[in-house]
Amino acid sequence: PSAIDTSLFYPGGAREAQKEALAETLSLEGKTAVLCGVCDDDSIYTLVEKWAEAFRGDDTLQLLIMEREEQTDELLSLLHSLHLAQSVSLTGPLSREETAVCYQLSCCYISCSQSEEFHFSAWEAAACGTPLLIRQGSGTACIVENKKNGFVWSHESELFDLVRKFARIEGPGKEA
Repeated sequence: PSAIDTSLFYPGGAREAQKEALAETLSLEGKTAVLCGVCDDDSIYTLVEKWAEAFRGDDTLQLLIMEREEQTDELLSLLHSLHLAQSVSLTGPLSREETAVCYQLSCCYISCSQSEEFHFSAWEAAACGTPLLIRQGSGTACIVENKKNGFVWSHESELFDLVRKFARIEGPGKEA
């Protein structure tokens, strides 16, 4: 039996009206969403700092972070100090239905965690057909079939190259 609710998490499961409503709520008009799953260690802060360096001035990408409640204040402070409020946002609490739509709105799903803990949200994203970009050596890396359902990365520069490729394929003015 599957632990994934396949009535919610499957490719193409979200209606256009659902996608449009959540895109409006998350201020995604004209932007390509990149979803970062919940991170149980401090690597989320490093990812945000590196994102600022790599994508400063790029107003076509929106990094959506599924944060843990205890991270919210620190992340908001970091976003403010790095002037990223327009290109990085926290999703806040999402219903299961909204979470499924969020996966389908995103060109890819990032897991930056370095821990051995397994993140169920990566399974859900994969079930929705969202490509996975998972840190090498993390507990979640085991679900990636490299170049089939995603990629395993070891350095942020490698990750950001993959994000750029997926954004070109999935984003506004799609190449593929």
